[in-house]
Amino acid sequence: MSKPHFRPIQQPLAVTDAALDRLADSMGVPTMTWPDAKRSDSATAKPAPKPMRVQEKLSVELPAYLMDAMKQEALTRKVSVRHLVMIALKGMGLAIDPEDLVPDARRSAYKGRTSTSA
Repeated sequence: MSKPHFRPIQQPLAVTDAALDRLADSMGVPTMTWPDAKRSDSATAKPAPKPMRVQEKLSVELPAYLMDAMKQEALTRKVSVRHLVMIALKGMGLAIDPEDLVPDARRSAYKGRTSTSA
């Protein structure tokens, strides 16, 4: 597929803004309008997003066979490896907030869903 050939516009364009506005109006070109800042439509208003919890990174070196097994288990359960680790830490008795047990936080379809496995 070839690109269309457009005629270059000679500079400077010898047309006033008012003339361009009249031409646009006569051709039915829509104009950009800004919403009224004072108007609050409750039907379209979105709730304020929750502030992100502070996350810290943990790097560990594990045997390759263990990483393979963890990845396979995560694939089977359709969760992230992070989620598996969180479930294991919860199983050890560490307190973990249910909202932090997101099966896969990268996928928006899972956002807000909590795990039922322990």
